[in-house]
Amino acid sequence: VFQTLGEALRFVSFNFVSIGLASGFSNADFAQWPLIVSLWMFFLSNVLASSGSMGGGIKNVRALVLFKFSLREMLILLHPRAVRTVKVNNRSIPDRMALTVMSFIFIYFMTVIVFSFLLMAVGLDFLSAFTAVIACITNAGPGLGAVGPSHNYAALSDVQKWLCTAVMLLGRLEIFTVLILLTPAYWKK
Repeated sequence: VFQTLGEALRFVSFNFVSIGLASGFSNADFAQWPLIVSLWMFFLSNVLASSGSMGGGIKNVRALVLFKFSLREMLILLHPRAVRTVKVNNRSIPDRMALTVMSFIFIYFMTVIVFSFLLMAVGLDFLSAFTAVIACITNAGPGLGAVGPSHNYAALSDVQKWLCTAVMLLGRLEIFTVLILLTPAYWKK
């Protein structure tokens, strides 16, 4: 409980920026806040990181490309003969790049879902598993539940820690890079 509105805004702002930009810090136990606020922070951590930053996640340029291509596709559904190019920073984005962005986002969310289920299969509750995967893939730091800001990852079992480590690796090195390294065709060259 914060004494003043200014104090509450200061703590909320710090934690939103810290989790959203993958700094890993917290100055309050945001797990005690309403769940919608904490989950909104984790949603932002997926899309706020800049393309050159240390944060993982989808990154804001990919989210922008996906948003603009989605708007273009809705326009083309309404007007099938319309010709519309999508531009980011006054540069046209080719359709091939949009497909790459969409496939990355699909694989990203499937990774979050699969690893959340794997963590639940080895004994973690849903909220802890889901936010641990989001925190690990975005490099945000604390999650909620057993891995919340007033706890840490030390209480996890060895299998759970290895799963979180794999997710961190996927998030930090970008999913496609790790998947390409694991394909046999890459090693044949």
